[in-house]
Amino acid sequence: MTPRSGSLGEQADSQALPGAAKASLVALALFAVGTLPFARLPGPELPGVTSVFCASLFVTELATAMLLLVRFHAERRPWLVLVVCGYFFSALMAILYLLAFPGALQPGRSLIGEGQTASWLFAAWTLAMPLAAIAACLLEMRRPQLVLEPHLARRVMAGSLALTIGGAALFTALVLRAPVLPALIAEGRWTALFMVIHGLSTSLMLLGVAVIAFGPGKRSDLFAWFGVTLMAMAVANLFAAVGGERYSLGWTGARIGYAAGAGVLFGFFLWLFSRQQRLLASARERLEAEVEVRTAELQDMVRERDTLLSEVYHRVNNNLQVLRSMLNHERRNLAAPCESAALARMDRRTLGIGVVHRKAMEARHADAIDVGAVIEELAVRLQDVLAQDGRAIRIEVQAATVWMKLDFAVPLGLLIQELVTSLVQEPAPGTADRTIRITFEESGRVRRLAVQSSHPTRLPDRQSPEALIISGLVGQLGGSEDFADATSPGCVVNF
Repeated sequence: MTPRSGSLGEQADSQALPGAAKASLVALALFAVGTLPFARLPGPELPGVTSVFCASLFVTELATAMLLLVRFHAERRPWLVLVVCGYFFSALMAILYLLAFPGALQPGRSLIGEGQTASWLFAAWTLAMPLAAIAACLLEMRRPQLVLEPHLARRVMAGSLALTIGGAALFTALVLRAPVLPALIAEGRWTALFMVIHGLSTSLMLLGVAVIAFGPGKRSDLFAWFGVTLMAMAVANLFAAVGGERYSLGWTGARIGYAAGAGVLFGFFLWLFSRQQRLLASARERLEAEVEVRTAELQDMVRERDTLLSEVYHRVNNNLQVLRSMLNHERRNLAAPCESAALARMDRRTLGIGVVHRKAMEARHADAIDVGAVIEELAVRLQDVLAQDGRAIRIEVQAATVWMKLDFAVPLGLLIQELVTSLVQEPAPGTADRTIRITFEESGRVRRLAVQSSHPTRLPDRQSPEALIISGLVGQLGGSEDFADATSPGCVVNF
């Protein structure tokens, strides 16, 4: 068992009853004082009033018991067990009273018991609720922060409800099987024994109101309105005692009072529900406003990011173009073929990096670059560059759409450039009908790149700078390369 506070319907640091509950108590007291003198007056005969009265109490009390049960499962306060059982017992007694009341369901007779059965059931009914209320108050005042563990709470509630049902059944069986019951009503009027029991239940109700008002009602709205329920029942008891005969204003008003008292906590829960809905609506409006503001901020950030990336791309692209221009300028000033060829390779490598960066800029996410599109554009650009160097090479591409990160796309673009360059070194420039086929596919978690030549050519030596560069790029991809023989020259890379 653990302590906890701050549950739904509680008043933090309150020193008095809620104003509405206090006003209701005062109004009930004034109503009783002002109308009790008229309780003995005969009222209209309403044969169906008992049936309506019992049915409304059964529905209201059972619904309130279920709402209290839901609250108990949320808070696991021990005093709620007593209140739940009190309301559940009241719902059971409403049905039993209806079955035992003469003329309620069948003209002139009851379905169970004899003439005194309904009176004894009514007496037990009016005694149970104030006893449960006082016990709940004392338990809450003694251990206000006590909370049951979940498994213990389920067992306690199940056992308490079983005892409630068993108690109601046992009392009803005793009343039905008793050979002679002391009379609580005789010749249509209450007996002295009934007035004693009735006075005791009324006193207990008023005692419960006082205990709640000076105790837990200051801390809990639920307890405060439970006090209003007890006050309404006490006023109804007074009307029943003063009215005496059936269909008097007091007799009929008592039933109306009991029904009104039963609906107090149910109305309180409806008010809590409506308040929660208002709070949820207000919270949703604030959240939507905050989301709208945050969305606008994020959109501004995205626009700023896109602007920044665009600026970075343009700067990188311009720098790469400047670098390529410088390389080509140096090539024109070099007479040695080997030196010119080295700068040409550097130019193509710079071209490969530029193509990948441009595709990264066009992609919606920098970590999701369409490598198939990169390869196709790179092939077109390489074919144009090689044509400018006098090499009539046609590059065919069959590349699947595969999404890769920039860290993989850059070495892959450089690798393709190196493989294509290595396959066009021999034979001499100008050879007609040369075709380079680039195939890229993905199967499961394995990606396969194949760069092959349609004509025999000399592959680079394994110790040459070109081969070492190719091996380094394959290593960056975490794969392995396989160079084909001269009859089908090319390279296959799996990574």
